[in-house]
Amino acid sequence: MSSARSDTSVKTREEALLYSYFTFLANFSQDRAREVVEKEREMCRCGPNNPWGQLLGSLMQLAGAEKQYLALSFLQPRSSVFLRKELSLKTMYQNIHQDCKQVMEMESGKWVGRVGEVVAKVVTGRTTMVDIYERLSGFCPAPPPYREIISVLTAVTEDTQRRTGECAVTKPWVTVVKYENNILMDFMSAASAMQVWNFFESIMLLQRGGELLCLWDEIVQAREARKLSFASSLLRGVSGSVEPQLYLWLQRLKSALLSKFSLYFHSTLAQQTTSSEMKSLCSKLSLDQTSRLSAFQKRADAQSISVLFDATGLPSFTGRPGYHHLEKEQTQVSGLDLFPVVYSIPNQPNHHFPNLVMILTDQNTDLVMDKTVYFYDGGVGSTYFLHSIEPRFYAVIIFDGRRSERDSTINTFIQETALQLRCSKIFASLKPGYK
Repeated sequence: MSSARSDTSVKTREEALLYSYFTFLANFSQDRAREVVEKEREMCRCGPNNPWGQLLGSLMQLAGAEKQYLALSFLQPRSSVFLRKELSLKTMYQNIHQDCKQVMEMESGKWVGRVGEVVAKVVTGRTTMVDIYERLSGFCPAPPPYREIISVLTAVTEDTQRRTGECAVTKPWVTVVKYENNILMDFMSAASAMQVWNFFESIMLLQRGGELLCLWDEIVQAREARKLSFASSLLRGVSGSVEPQLYLWLQRLKSALLSKFSLYFHSTLAQQTTSSEMKSLCSKLSLDQTSRLSAFQKRADAQSISVLFDATGLPSFTGRPGYHHLEKEQTQVSGLDLFPVVYSIPNQPNHHFPNLVMILTDQNTDLVMDKTVYFYDGGVGSTYFLHSIEPRFYAVIIFDGRRSERDSTINTFIQETALQLRCSKIFASLKPGYK
């Protein structure tokens, strides 16, 4: 993306300069953004009460804050240097907000005041986003409360949309801020829809979030290439990317949700194509859960590995996850039909259903506490291992004959499956340096 005056609404030299600044912020070039305003501040030599100088000072701080935000460095413990503790990112944003409010008051009704107003509003949203990412990074092994997070995200997104308006100078940066907020909200909403086995909402939200990621990527890839030193070029080649951690994390979150989606709605998706094509498409995912479950089933000689859904107390459930015509009358589901098989390899455990429902009911407390439930039924000669993936979803492994309750291979596999489908490690990886 060119940093030249590329918006017809940007008319003066000062507006063009700030347009360049916000363009650099938008494409992760925070150091270049800082250089732009720092050079201008040195040239103009503004007094302490000059609104233009004060705005430039705030924007210098903003470039540093944005660099920290996108690097997710605020999730690392703050260090103390010579007994002077570093400012938290939230404090930095709050200081910027106060400075920009003063610019607004001094330049009310003028374009400089309008820029200050937009920056003040966006950094207020940033402080809330810092809280959201901090909270998400702590959800391992438990799944996040998606609905609570969506509620906060909705307020931030709507506030940013409503208060930033049409300010041509800040448009490049505001655009990517909106992309990020909406991408995270779509992915959180998709995860929430999957928790109630809603195919249509899940696929639409994943699609929309993916499209926004592509639009964001277009802005990033269009940035001006800057000559790198030999060392920088070498490092870039080794790492494969110089994009910030938050941007890369959203890509990883999308991949993890697609892998989960392919398992939860495998039967619905398989009806739309051939088995060989379905297998080929799943193999291209970051983690092919169907192949992983199949490989373990053969290696461990399990009778079956399944994922079950518990639809009790879910009035909207009609017996299957696909799209339903709103005007078609749906039959009421009851009994064992409230526990449909989401996925099963190599076959469905049909004659085990009474046992499975009994275990889910009787051992609910242990399952909620994230414990693996073991049960051997001598009458049918089968061993059951169950583990809660997330509310309403359960991983089930059934063996012929008796297996040890302490079999570490089985216990480790079923627990790892739950963690993967909760995206626990993805959320934990928000913290820099997580392995």
